[in-house]
Amino acid sequence: GSNPASQNVTPPAGCNAVVMLWSYLQGTVGAGLLSSTLNSVAPDEVFELPDAGSNTQATGVAVWYDPPTGSAIALDVEWDVNPTEGPLTGVVFVQDANTAGYRDADAVCTGGPTQQSITLTTVSSDLVIVLDQRYLTPEPSTEAGYTSILTMSNASQFGRVRTIVASGATQTAATQDTNYSSVVGVVIPDAAGGVSIPVLGASLRMMNN
Repeated sequence: GSNPASQNVTPPAGCNAVVMLWSYLQGTVGAGLLSSTLNSVAPDEVFELPDAGSNTQATGVAVWYDPPTGSAIALDVEWDVNPTEGPLTGVVFVQDANTAGYRDADAVCTGGPTQQSITLTTVSSDLVIVLDQRYLTPEPSTEAGYTSILTMSNASQFGRVRTIVASGATQTAATQDTNYSSVVGVVIPDAAGGVSIPVLGASLRMMNN
């Protein structure tokens, strides 16, 4: 439903940013994420591309900084509507993030017939985290240069979370299909220049239809 039960995540020791990436299809223009909390706290930052109708996804990112670590805490999500396909929800734990905020976030959806892409503003050593979504199997491919850390599926939707450490002023990410696909990405700067941000772990949390 639109308000699924909360699920527990455990940010490991050293984690100072929790990134939730999500996507679903319903068809109501403007629909997306109604609310989300981690340990009963609203996210520090949210980026969202709402449903635009015409078989396009609602997708987005929520980021929490300096979460409690080492024990299970509740991730609670409510959507604007009851998803028809999906939702897909992936959680990534990051260490050494600059808690002043992400550098950039963007998303694009395609209902066909061409592949679409986003271009994110980066600085060398930034961590770029991306969620790919596509309709039906197979799971989205891993774009060249990226590392796949998580795959998922739910109610006709298939997804992959991938990461890359930026090496210049921009980083692109493309949809992995030409039809009924989306990509959303966020750029997490490191806390002290010159050191890449390791991904400590990733945990899939299915907010079931």
